[in-house]
Amino acid sequence: MLEALGNLGDFIGGIGVLVTLLYLASQIRQNSQSVRNAAAESVLQSMNSALQTASSSPQIARVIAVGQTNIEDLSEDERSQFLMWLYAWFRVLERGYSHYRRGYIDADEWRGHTMNLASVMKSESAQKWWFARRSYFGSEFAAMVDSLETSDAAPSIGELASIVSSSSQIVPPAV
Repeated sequence: MLEALGNLGDFIGGIGVLVTLLYLASQIRQNSQSVRNAAAESVLQSMNSALQTASSSPQIARVIAVGQTNIEDLSEDERSQFLMWLYAWFRVLERGYSHYRRGYIDADEWRGHTMNLASVMKSESAQKWWFARRSYFGSEFAAMVDSLETSDAAPSIGELASIVSSSSQIVPPAV
């Protein structure tokens, strides 16, 4: 009789361990998803912060717009500022690309970021900067940037400013 009770206790104990393991697996899965969400949110906040910084100062907004359309119109200090902005922006996008590849950012959302990147890469100054600095970035991100099709990209910020202030109409890019 004692042996049967001992076996029953072992069986119940085994079920308890199994339930505990299933609960822990569920908690780990939820925690992993929370970490992924936090990582993606951090990148998106960095992107938004960069955009807010650019739009909060007429001087910075001008440097970015003119830097993309005619960098020669910028002073030496402004050119440096534009090139540093490019470096910072590409670093944020590289982190975003890393999170996208891991599945932390969904494809549709990432598509919008690549469209923005393609519009920046339409700029001759951005292309020259990229050629000089691409080795500073991870090879997979560099390959993604190199593969971007810029001919159908939306207008850059500088081009968009000209379009919006003129009577021209904006034609959406082909999807």
